[in-house]
Amino acid sequence: SIQVKQLEGHAGAALFEQNGNQWDFVTLLNLRSPQDCARTTRGDLFVAGAGGVGNANAARAFVEVPDTAALGRVSANEAWTHLATDGSQVVASSARGAVARRPEDAGWQVDTALAGEITALAVVSASEIWVLGTGLGLARFDGTRWAAAGRGPSALVSFDALALESSHVYVGGQDAAGVARVFRRLR
Repeated sequence: SIQVKQLEGHAGAALFEQNGNQWDFVTLLNLRSPQDCARTTRGDLFVAGAGGVGNANAARAFVEVPDTAALGRVSANEAWTHLATDGSQVVASSARGAVARRPEDAGWQVDTALAGEITALAVVSASEIWVLGTGLGLARFDGTRWAAAGRGPSALVSFDALALESSHVYVGGQDAAGVARVFRRLR
């Protein structure tokens, strides 16, 4: 079991691993405000946070900064909030709609900035990536381009969860009364 948390008095996020009943310090990532984690089948752990994405494995730990300059943004100021992986490719999204892909042995490629706040992310493969968000609904990347995939259920006022299975997309959130709801549709 692995835990990532911000240490008081430190600028970076600390990575701990559970050993029996205690948590042992593993490494410090120069990453602020950890938001999400994803692990590849190779064993690399990626941590999304303010200013970049931490990459840690048994041999090293460092922060990678997806280049958002083409979007007119300062890369070090981008808040990466969601991560997902298909086991080898890692996809990160920012609070402001930027989406970056990282194949297993290559650097980050920032694809686009979608209109709205991305609140959930799911990856099937390099040719099927889904995002969900406030102001954008569902969007799907087909390996070449992004396209709208529906506004999402009109009964929801917040879009908080996204999951995929072989034939369905699941969208979860809250309605106007604050009731949690999950909807599914065919992919």
